Amino acid sequence: MRHAAVGDFGTSWRTQQPAMALVLERLGATLVLTGTAFLLSLLLAIPLGVLAGSHNSRPISWLASGVGVLGQAFPPFGWARC
Repeated sequence: MRHAAVGDFGTSWRTQQPAMALVLERLGATLVLTGTAFLLSLLLAIPLGVLAGSHNSRPISWLASGVGVLGQAFPPFGWARC
């Protein structure tokens, strides 16, 4: 734990390379994926929230709320298969 606290994650068992180098190598793709997911969720969540709030207790409100709940409940690995 002392080594990890200063950024030394040791050697990868699989590739026998420094683990931190492997993490940094993939950091760019991870940030792009995270940013894309965040923007997509905002583009969907805000309009659905406004729609559900402006049509309170109507079928369109229930549909918008249901889509939001299903989006949160669906496992993340399932979206990769869609």
